[in-house]
Amino acid sequence: MVDGKVNLDDPISNFLSFELKGNPTITLKQLGMHTSGLPRMPAGYDDRKNLLKKIHLAVTMKELIAYLTKELKMECEPNEKAIYSNLGSGLLSYVLSQIESRPFSEIVEEKIFKPLEMHNSTLSIKNISTNVIKGLDKEGNFTSYWDVLRRPLFFFGFANKHLYL
Repeated sequence: MVDGKVNLDDPISNFLSFELKGNPTITLKQLGMHTSGLPRMPAGYDDRKNLLKKIHLAVTMKELIAYLTKELKMECEPNEKAIYSNLGSGLLSYVLSQIESRPFSEIVEEKIFKPLEMHNSTLSIKNISTNVIKGLDKEGNFTSYWDVLRRPLFFFGFANKHLYL
């Protein structure tokens, strides 16, 4: 891609130290385009009633790898159809972190936020020096800020070797 380190059609298995269950051939492009065939979320996670309760549970990389290698159930074959996948987005951020040998948040900062002069964009609430409008839930109650570096929920490179669910 940009720095010539990888090609969009490279299989992600080139960058993982483990094999996904069933060894599907998934490319970087398929992860980015949501055509990898991966499910939206890991099995047992996407329970809407318990989602907010589960946000604070920490899952280690070891536990996630165990899921991906032993329990993973594909929604379809890679490139068969487009299915939005948080799991796929998280896996892509992890792979990019492995390729770059640094946290995904640093990659986003350097490659996206700085060149596009996105001075008010961040992956961590700690980097915001101005007042932030508080969000509301559907009942009108204030909700906590989503601090991606503290609770990455698949998206940003598995901070500190933990995935916070």
